[in-house]
Amino acid sequence: MESKQDSHWHFTPEPYEGESFSHFLGRYCAENCIAPHTLAQDIQAGSVALGRWRKLRYNPAPTKQHLKRLAEVTGASQDRLLAMLPQQPMQIGTVRLCAACYAEQPYHRTHWQYKATEYCDRHRLALLARCPCCKAPFPIPAEWQAGMCLRCGRALADLAEFQKQVVIP
Repeated sequence: MESKQDSHWHFTPEPYEGESFSHFLGRYCAENCIAPHTLAQDIQAGSVALGRWRKLRYNPAPTKQHLKRLAEVTGASQDRLLAMLPQQPMQIGTVRLCAACYAEQPYHRTHWQYKATEYCDRHRLALLARCPCCKAPFPIPAEWQAGMCLRCGRALADLAEFQKQVVIP
């Protein structure tokens, strides 16, 4: 039987290297003009579970069946989807960003959320935990498609000037 998702043409974005699961889910929904609850139905996960994953909360984590259905729906491989899930303890409740990385490639990286990650090892800059212009917390990565602070409208890619240089011994 043909699924609702298979019955029409849709975009199948390729996951970026190190992209967070939340950002990928948001990007898939935005590129296909579907609501998150529609994706939840398509992968048989339930809106509450998908909502938690969009918020970088993985308790409970996606099951193998969820990842299989998500792979079928999005066109991404199960291995790529699994690689997007955190491999270390996460900083929950605060979305973090290296604006210099984001300026180079505009997507949220999973490793920015690891508790052990305090700075960008590529740029040697402290990660930002809120917009330095208006002090608003960053939205969940699933809502980053506009690429700007939702309160003041400042482009996330322009925030690198506010990041502090980290001195590493």
